[in-house]
Amino acid sequence: LRFDNGDYYGTNRIDPFLKTYFSHIALRPSCYDCRFKTVKRVSDFTIFDGWNAGEAVGNHDDLGYTNVIVQSEKAKAILSELEADLEIYPAQLQSMIPKSGGMTMNSARVHPERKEFQELLREQGFEAAIDRYLAITKFDHAIEKTKLALRGSRVFRKIAKKKREV
Repeated sequence: LRFDNGDYYGTNRIDPFLKTYFSHIALRPSCYDCRFKTVKRVSDFTIFDGWNAGEAVGNHDDLGYTNVIVQSEKAKAILSELEADLEIYPAQLQSMIPKSGGMTMNSARVHPERKEFQELLREQGFEAAIDRYLAITKFDHAIEKTKLALRGSRVFRKIAKKKREV
């Protein structure tokens, strides 16, 4: 991300907020038993990542996609208005959810140290809780700097593709 006061690059390995979110250690209790974890929603659209969607639509560019489930007639009309400005690849929902939309159907799992994290968070603050339960190391930063330097290279694309296949 580019800002007036400098660039920001963060991942769930080195950004404290993202690390707490993706580890499930600091989520609200309702996230562990979410009543909205179903394909049918009250929203007009349901949106989720589509990192492997290229396989389903026959476009293997590895750039990632945004999956959109149209839930209402209103959504259908909105999408129809936007169609000329978007690249839309229709796909079967059943093929999208297993690869990228697991969280569409499944609640987060409670982190085993969530209670202790929350207590330390209240007592000593965010940095102390991160340092104890989700430490971000120099090695983590080195990995991310290496990934950033390699991004876009042929080697990186092959490694990323192999990782998704596993």
